Amino acid sequence: KINTSLKEVQLSACQIRDTGLIAIAAALSINTTIQKIFLASNFFGISGTQALADAIEINSTLKLIDLSFCAIDNRGYFNLAHAYNRNTSLDSLKLNRCFMNEDTKEKLKKMNLRSGFDFD
Repeated sequence: KINTSLKEVQLSACQIRDTGLIAIAAALSINTTIQKIFLASNFFGISGTQALADAIEINSTLKLIDLSFCAIDNRGYFNLAHAYNRNTSLDSLKLNRCFMNEDTKEKLKKMNLRSGFDFD
């Protein structure tokens, strides 16, 4: 069944890993109503973040994605950053308090990311 009314999804701290994120990304790829998705405190590797990045690039409905406190593969941050910069309808991608190393933070700071790509 196709969602026509749900605007916000809360999936924080649900122990979601790559397989789950790939399924969520597939749904977001065809999403036309969900505007906010909260996926904080989960564990994502490169395959999950790549699937999400691919979905971000084609989704024109999402306004906010919260991935705060997630354990993410370092390459995943860059995939998400590139996708965020390509999607001008997404206002905020939160990566606060993720377990990001200092080298990754410095490289992201140099990427000239749009406002709303939040990490610390």
